[in-house]
Amino acid sequence: SNTTTTPNEGKTLSSNNYLSSLKVENQTLTPEFNKVISNYIINVPNDVDNVNIEVTKEHALTTVSGDGNAKLNTGTNKVNLVSTASDGSVQIYELYIIRAKSNDATLKSLDVLESELNPSFDPETEKYNLDVNSKITSLNINAVVNNPKATYKISGNNGFTLGQNKVTITVTAENGTKKTYTLNVNKIASSNNYLSSLTIDKYDMSGIFNKETEEYNIVFEDKIPSIKVSATPEDSTAKVSKTGIYNIKTGTNKIKIIVTAEDGSTRTYTLNIFQTGNK
Repeated sequence: SNTTTTPNEGKTLSSNNYLSSLKVENQTLTPEFNKVISNYIINVPNDVDNVNIEVTKEHALTTVSGDGNAKLNTGTNKVNLVSTASDGSVQIYELYIIRAKSNDATLKSLDVLESELNPSFDPETEKYNLDVNSKITSLNINAVVNNPKATYKISGNNGFTLGQNKVTITVTAENGTKKTYTLNVNKIASSNNYLSSLTIDKYDMSGIFNKETEEYNIVFEDKIPSIKVSATPEDSTAKVSKTGIYNIKTGTNKIKIIVTAEDGSTRTYTLNIFQTGNK
């Protein structure tokens, strides 16, 4: 007979596109797997960044795509498992894998350019003390979050006054958890009450002045009615008093220059001016 045969004649194609099992390794499906239920939710902790999806087909000729390893972002990850029967009919199982957002609100490192932290930085230690000199009005802070999804905000880091100042670094984790690191900044007044220069307009002090030398004997043989005394503090926060123009009489003239440091400590430089009046 002249009958023609098709290649699949005698083989009945199956429309069975069900899975007999669906597992996400080490995780729980909600609801439990049932071949006729197509949507599942799987909650995983933040430290799980990938899962293995394992399937078993009910019919040997069914093909499945979407199983195997799935990388997870935080939040909801949708995975479609497409199960295709040998006759081409399709069943889709939808997995919604929800990876928890990070609750890590720690810093990995914290450095301050101007001073050492006391104690040394530790992610779990929230309070630190540091001393700065009186010229410092703010800190150069280098903070690095431990989890890249965390953010931080610095408050109070400006306009320091003498004594105690508070700077806070508040870290917000991806899930909103907060942790605050506090820097107690002690701004110390300068005790520098030295002069860097002391000059007299009619006398060369350049080879004589030394900041450690507090008393000078100066002789004028010529009659000089007055001298002008100028002085510059070594530290710009110090104040100098008793400079200016002094009338000079014959005999001994005592001039006291007082330097007051920022912390209130004083140093006195004494000029003993002798005018002999010989000339």
